[in-house]
Amino acid sequence: MNNPLFWLGLSLFLVALSLTTVLIVTLPTMLALARAARSVEKLADILARELPPTLEAIRLTGIEISELTDDVNDSVQSAGEIVKQVDQSLGNVRQQTKEVQTTTKSIFTGIKVAWKTFNLKPKTKENTGRPSKHSLSSSLEEGRRQKAEGRRQ
Repeated sequence: MNNPLFWLGLSLFLVALSLTTVLIVTLPTMLALARAARSVEKLADILARELPPTLEAIRLTGIEISELTDDVNDSVQSAGEIVKQVDQSLGNVRQQTKEVQTTTKSIFTGIKVAWKTFNLKPKTKENTGRPSKHSLSSSLEEGRRQKAEGRRQ
């Protein structure tokens, strides 16, 4: 067992056996890597075909969303202006209503005073010390009667 050639041959045999074992073990791994590489290649092809249109669609969608946002902002501003106009109109209506109420109260007060004045009983001479219209007209009639009687006689 002291023969160095024997040990050299045995060592070469064991190295060859180890390399063969490593090769046999790595063969399925290499085949799996080849399949994975083909799958990655197919995926890259699909991405190369599908990704640009998808990105373009996403870009267009972003632009449309921006336009819609601008439209909504314009609509909100327009609605705000309309609300301000309605608020101003309501303020004007309130002011006009107050003016109409004041005018109406004044008219009704005038009508009440006129009605009271119209319905006042005529005052007699005894109450005021002055002859009333009624007493004046009866005095005139009496004077006319007397003149008429004086002419007849």
